[in-house]
Amino acid sequence: MARGQYASLSAVLQQGLGLLRTKSQTADALRALLAQRQAGGFVPAEEGHRTTQDMIARKRAESGP
Repeated sequence: MARGQYASLSAVLQQGLGLLRTKSQTADALRALLAQRQAGGFVPAEEGHRTTQDMIARKRAESGP
């Protein structure tokens, strides 16, 4: 307010509440994603690496030299 960024104390509080709401929604989405990932099947690191390398090779072949 002192620097003129917000018109009133109410505007400051509304902005702060909006930021808290956004942060809370982001954390909730991350928790849901992690829960979904944990519920899925486990892929061993070696298999994940091999799958990634296969995908990279396929993408390079598709894009050409």
